[in-house]
Amino acid sequence: MPVRAEHDRAVLAELLGRDPVLHAYQLGDLDDFFWPYTSWYRQGDEVALLYHGVDTLLALTAPQRTGKLAGLLGELAPVLPARLWARLSPGLDAAVARR
Repeated sequence: MPVRAEHDRAVLAELLGRDPVLHAYQLGDLDDFFWPYTSWYRQGDEVALLYHGVDTLLALTAPQRTGKLAGLLGELAPVLPARLWARLSPGLDAAVARR
């Protein structure tokens, strides 16, 4: 399944709302104030958020789904900024560190 940019806040809210504690920050970033500074990517049910200006990547998932989010990050890595801050679930750093 290809990685795609997601621009529909309702879709993102539904996906992130499945685990609102894990995705509390991302859910907050759907707000009108933050929305213009974000780019959202998804592959299936997995979501990654890139903040513009501060080049910060936020990609969190449950431990049993780490492989799926690693796949998304591996596909996304070539278009990410060369240097960025990242908040990732354990084990996902290798998916972006190769770049």
